Amino acid sequence: MSPHRGPQPKRLTQGTRAGTQAPALPSAAWWVLAVILVLGACRSASPRRVLVEADGQRRWVTTEAETVADVLDEIGLTLGELDRVEPPSYTLLEEGLQVRVIRGQERLVEEERPLPFERIVRRDANLPNGETRLIRLGQNGLERVTWRIRYEDGKEVEREIVSREEVRAPEPEVLVVGTAGGVETVPISGTIAYLAGGNAWVMRGTNVPRALTRTGDLDGHVFALSPDGTWLLFTRRPLGGGAGQAGPFNSLWVVRTDVVNDEPRYLGVDSVLWADWRPCVPLEGRPCLADIGYSTAERMPAEPGWKARNDFWLLTLSDQGEAVAPRRVLEPDMSEWYAWWGREWAWAPDGRYVAWGSATAIGFANVETGELGTLTLFAPYETGAPWVWTPRPAWRPDEQWLAAVVHAPPVAGEPPEKSEQFDLWLLPVAVSAPPVRLATNVGMWALPTWSPQGMLAYAQAEDPAGSAMSRYAIIVADADGSNRRTIFPTDGRPGVDRPLVAWSPNGQQALVVWQGDLYLVGLDGTATPLTLSGTITRFDWE
Repeated sequence: MSPHRGPQPKRLTQGTRAGTQAPALPSAAWWVLAVILVLGACRSASPRRVLVEADGQRRWVTTEAETVADVLDEIGLTLGELDRVEPPSYTLLEEGLQVRVIRGQERLVEEERPLPFERIVRRDANLPNGETRLIRLGQNGLERVTWRIRYEDGKEVEREIVSREEVRAPEPEVLVVGTAGGVETVPISGTIAYLAGGNAWVMRGTNVPRALTRTGDLDGHVFALSPDGTWLLFTRRPLGGGAGQAGPFNSLWVVRTDVVNDEPRYLGVDSVLWADWRPCVPLEGRPCLADIGYSTAERMPAEPGWKARNDFWLLTLSDQGEAVAPRRVLEPDMSEWYAWWGREWAWAPDGRYVAWGSATAIGFANVETGELGTLTLFAPYETGAPWVWTPRPAWRPDEQWLAAVVHAPPVAGEPPEKSEQFDLWLLPVAVSAPPVRLATNVGMWALPTWSPQGMLAYAQAEDPAGSAMSRYAIIVADADGSNRRTIFPTDGRPGVDRPLVAWSPNGQQALVVWQGDLYLVGLDGTATPLTLSGTITRFDWE
């Protein structure tokens, strides 16, 4: 006979209400609760030493506080609206924990900066072909820009434009170019592709062009011929995609150059800042695959319209022009100054490495292992605008050195980020040797490019103190920087606005764009026009 135990509590099930009476806990739960209470009691009873860093001072604090917020209250440190703390304020304290208070600040900064003038080219059939007349000099305008700049512990971390006001309108420069007689048919080797008016065009055998696209939506971020010249890789703007809209800001495509009216193929990759074909040296037992490296970004509503991830991907192009098995080689990296703008990239000649240039450094990466190396560091250039200067490195054909423009220290005592000095360097990659400065004060857009035989082409700013908007002359030199000479322009005409150079497959000619048209330039300085477009912005030659 069991003893009388009185009324038993009701077992609560889902949906049962029992006033304010709490349900009975299983015995195991009581044990867990007891352990938590005991540990909590032990924790609060044990003082801990934590390192607090704030306002330029570091001190050890012995405390029985529970969280980061508690210890800050205990020592009288308050956080402002823009301040933050690492680790977060809810973090439980542990022995030896380092707590850092980061002071935030915002201020409005007003500055005046030049508005670049437009260069207008007019073609006149009454003037001899190639003759130029400068009708009106251009004058820069002036705008007043107000920035909201955010600082953390005195270091700038973010800036955005609050307002801009035009103080003085720019006056365009007007240049008349003679076209009498038109452009002669000129034989060319290999394949030339160029971007004009938002479309891609190709030349093969002669300078008679053929359209590859007719949509008018190529954005110019990517424009590259495959090593054999049979494919063109390019990016297109999305239909109806304006600034501030959601979704990708462009997409990656390919089209065959050796097939008339070939239909472009979408590669399934969006928001691409850079992409290029991977070079390949055939080895025994290893076929050459049509690999493409690329780096991505995310769309942003503010200028410039993207935020770079600084990642690096690799995909293979099938024989049918489809992307196969994309894989990520480098994880996203936002650790550098102005990382949101992105990096310039350049394949090594054998495709094993890729070089990169950022706002503060030049380095390289092993594509197979993802291992990174840094070759040089420098101060970022403060543009005062929603764009960032980044150097574009170029591999010497022997893969022992990189040529690159480096932002140099100031020569007149100004802050490093305001220096207008840009020098051309050879940086050792696979040799034990010090860097070699090839030329000083070349300008930020010197853009070195190697011929297949190892001759170096680069641009020299006409106005190195204002190289962002300067015209440039095209220089060629031997691999060590000696025997340099100007090859374009050599007849007194103004320099080039876009100092890009592409070498012919045999390295005996260079391709440049002047006043929106392609010119074939010999090593002796002879220049032959290939087009009468006036709108060419990108080109490649394989």
